[in-house]
Amino acid sequence: MYFGFGIAQTGAMGGVILRTNHTYPLLEFVLFLGCFPCEQPIMHELSVTQSILNIALQHAEKANAKRVTDLHVVLGELSTMVDDSIQFYWDMIAKDTIAEGATLHFRRVPAELQCASCFKKYRPTDGEWICPHCGGVGAKIIAGEELFVEAIDIED
Repeated sequence: MYFGFGIAQTGAMGGVILRTNHTYPLLEFVLFLGCFPCEQPIMHELSVTQSILNIALQHAEKANAKRVTDLHVVLGELSTMVDDSIQFYWDMIAKDTIAEGATLHFRRVPAELQCASCFKKYRPTDGEWICPHCGGVGAKIIAGEELFVEAIDIED
C-alpha cells in the first residue's frame, strides 16, 4: 500500500491519498520549520527526524499498517538538513516501532531565485546570490527551502 502527501513550509494544505479508494484530509502542518542556521544543528535534525517518525506512525496507524517500509523526504538545497544525520537519528528513534528498518529516500530540490530588480529567475552558484542577468543583489527565494514528507510506503 502507498500513500503520499506533502505540505511545504508555506503551510499549504495537502491531502493523504490512499490507493485503497480512501482519502483522508491532512489537517496538520507536516513540517513547518524555518530552514535557517541554528546554534545546534544536531538537535535540529533530531527534532526533524522525530517529526518525520511521528508523521509516519500517525498515518500508518490511520491506514492500519503492519509496517512502514519506505519514507520519501524532500529537502531544499537551502535547507540546513543533512541526509546522513537524519538517517542516523532515524535508525535510533525508529527502533521498536513499526517504522524500524524503513528506508529513507531523500530528494533534493535545487535553489531557484527571482531577482528583485529584473524579475528574472536564476539558480545561485557557489552560494552567490547576485543576479547573473543584471547584477542585482536582492532576490526572492522561489524554491530550495522545502522540507516535507512526500510519501510513505506501508505494508497492510
